[in-house]
Amino acid sequence: MKLSAAYLAYELEKLYALTLPSPLSFQPYLELSPLTINPTNLYEGGIFFFQNQLPAFDKYPSNCLIFYQGEKDTRSHFLSKHFIGIDSSLSYLQLYSSIFSVFKKVDDWEQSLMKSRLNGEPIHHLLKLSLPIFQNSMLVMGLDFTVVSKLFVKESPFDESVFGSGKETYSLLKALKNSTLYASLQDLDHFFFFPKEFIKQNCLCVNIKKFQKTGYRLFLLEDNLNLHPAFGFLLEFLADMVEHALSHNGVHSPDDKSINTIFKTLLTDKTADYMVISQRLSNYGWDSKDYYRCIALQTTPLEQENLTLKSTCQYLENILPHACVLPHHGFLLIYLNESLQTKEGLLEKSRQKLNNFAKSNHMKTGYSRCMQGHLNLRRQYIQASIAISMGSKKNPSSTIYSFNDISFDYILEQSTRILPGNMVCYQKLLTLKEWDEQNGSDYTQTLGCYLKNHLNAVQSAKDLNIHRSTFLYRLDKIKSILETSFDDTKEYLYLLLSFYLLDGEGLS
Repeated sequence: MKLSAAYLAYELEKLYALTLPSPLSFQPYLELSPLTINPTNLYEGGIFFFQNQLPAFDKYPSNCLIFYQGEKDTRSHFLSKHFIGIDSSLSYLQLYSSIFSVFKKVDDWEQSLMKSRLNGEPIHHLLKLSLPIFQNSMLVMGLDFTVVSKLFVKESPFDESVFGSGKETYSLLKALKNSTLYASLQDLDHFFFFPKEFIKQNCLCVNIKKFQKTGYRLFLLEDNLNLHPAFGFLLEFLADMVEHALSHNGVHSPDDKSINTIFKTLLTDKTADYMVISQRLSNYGWDSKDYYRCIALQTTPLEQENLTLKSTCQYLENILPHACVLPHHGFLLIYLNESLQTKEGLLEKSRQKLNNFAKSNHMKTGYSRCMQGHLNLRRQYIQASIAISMGSKKNPSSTIYSFNDISFDYILEQSTRILPGNMVCYQKLLTLKEWDEQNGSDYTQTLGCYLKNHLNAVQSAKDLNIHRSTFLYRLDKIKSILETSFDDTKEYLYLLLSFYLLDGEGLS
C-alpha cells in the first residue's frame, strides 16, 4: 500500500527527532524503493536520501519525499517540496529499516483485511484487525443512527443498538437533527473530523456511500491516543472494506422479528391476515382483551432528511413502557397498551412524558380513541392522523388534538366531500331561508334556536328574547312552510345537522 508523507513522518517521529516543513501531504503516493543515498535521478512517489548539500535538480517530482542531513538549500523551488531533516548522527540504514517496518505493518494490515473479505468475515472482524493500526475505538453507524458494529478500546460508553435512543445521548441527537451543518456532512467524499460543536470527543470519520448516496459512516474515536489527520487515508481504505462487507454480508436489523415488524405489516399490508397478526401480538403479551390507543406525532422534513426518526422511536420506547413506536407517512406512531400501563400504575406518567417530549420538540400530537382488541389498530392510526389534520384547522394555536374532540367536524366534512352542504342539507330548510329573504322574517334563526334547545319552546323564546306567544306564532308558520310537525326523530336530526352543514359554508 502506498503511504502518505504525513503518515510516514507521524510514525517516524515516535523514534527520531525530525525537522518537518509546513504540513506534509495527506495523500498516499509514496512507494518503498531500494535505499539509495545521494541519487542522481528523482521520480514520482519515491523516497530519497541525501547527505550534506542538496543538489539543485532542474526539476523535482511533485510527489516525493526527501530526507536530508546537513543544511537545506533555501531557494524557493525547495520550499514547495517535501523535505524532512534528520540528525547527522542517524544512520540512513537505521532510518530505512524503520521506514521498511512502517510499510510492512501497513501492507500486512491491508492483506489481512483483503483476506478477511475473501473469507466473508463480519465487519467486527475488520475493526478487530485494524485496532493495532489505529489504537482507538471504532464504530460503524448507519445514517439512521443504527449501530452496525463497534469495537471499543475501553468499556463501551453506551449499550444502544440505535444511537440517540438513550437518555444520555438523545440530547445530542436532538442537536444533530436540527443542524444544517450536520446535514452537509453527508455530501463529503473524503475523511473529515466530526464537528466539535456536537460532541466533546474528537472523531475522524469517513462516509460510506452506495450509488453516490451516504448510507453509513465509519468513526474513529479519540479515546486512547490523540487523533491525527495522517490516519485519514488508512481510515478511507478501511471504509472501502466495510462498504464491501455491507454490500455482500448485508446488515441484520434488530427489528426483523420485533413487535415493530408486526405493526409495520399491519399498517402497510392491506391484505394482511388480522387473525395471524392478533396471534403474533398476543405472543408478545399484547392480548386481544387489552385496550389500546394510537398517538401520532407530526414530524418535520428536516427530521426525515437527517434520518433521526429511528433513534427517536427507540428513545420513546425507552421512556414509555408497553409502547411500540415506528415512523409512518410523516408521523411517529405510538401504540400504547393502556391496559398494561394501567395495571402497573404508569398511564398518567406516560402521558406526561409524552406531552413533555412533544412540547420540547414542537410536535403536533393526535390521539385516537382508546379501543379494545386488535381489529381497530390500523383505524386508530387513521383517527390519530385525522385528529391532527382537522384539529390544526379548527384550533391552529393548539398542539394536542383528540379524535373525540373533532369527530363531529369529521362527520360534517365527510358528508360534504362530494357534494356541497346546500345540496345535502334538508331541502325545505332552503325554502325557509328564501321565505326570510323575501319577507324580511327571521324564521330560520328561530328554527335553529328551537332545534338546539331540543324543541323546548320556553327556553327558545327566552334565548330569542321574545314573548312565548310570539314564538309559538313563528313556530306555526315554520311548521306550515316546512310541512312538518317535528315528531320524526330522524327529521329532527337531519334538520339540526343541516344547520351545521350550512354554517360550515357560511350560508345559515
